[in-house]
Order: sequence, then C-alpha cells, then structure tokens
Amino acid sequence: MRIDADRLKSLRKGRDLARTELAKRSGVATRTVQRLENEPEHCQKTREETAPMFGMTAQEARTTAAEVGRAVRGWRDKVARLGIAPREVERMSSAFDHDDLKAAA
Repeated sequence: MRIDADRLKSLRKGRDLARTELAKRSGVATRTVQRLENEPEHCQKTREETAPMFGMTAQEARTTAAEVGRAVRGWRDKVARLGIAPREVERMSSAFDHDDLKAAA
C-alpha cells in the first residue's frame, strides 16, 4: 500500500518522531514531510525517499504503490455496486482519485 498522509503521520508518531527528525533521517526537508502528511497528492518520488524510515526500499515503495493503484482502479464502479450514495462516493474520492495512484497503476 502507498504511504498515505494518515499512515505516514501514524507511523511517524508511533515511532515518537518529530517531523524534523523524520526529515533529517530521511534526507529530505521538514517541509517535505509536512507536505506528505498534509497534501496526499505529493509526488511518489518523495514517498520513496522516506520509505527506508519504514523498513522499505524505494523498489518496495514503487511495487506497493503499483499494487494499490491496481487494487483501487475502478473503485467508483465498485462502490456504486454496493449502493453507496453519490455524496458519500465524492467524500471518499480524495483517497482514491489522485495522480500518484493513477501513475503507479
């Protein structure tokens, strides 16, 4: 699965790391970590750069992002078949409709 904003924040906090510490250990700017946690559409490249902090290689990050991209492809059709109201579908869309998942698939 991709390292999404909520998961990144949860993993970081679970390891009792401040954003500045995660950034330092990952070799990225603190602002990059902030963007990853607050702007889920941030680039896959940056996620790959932070992957080692979570025991993943860049290749594993690419592979898991691709798996997630394939798994969620067609998600709107799938939830429509479940009878989920269009308003609820739109509320869910930010989790599935973004360029990183489309590019990864």
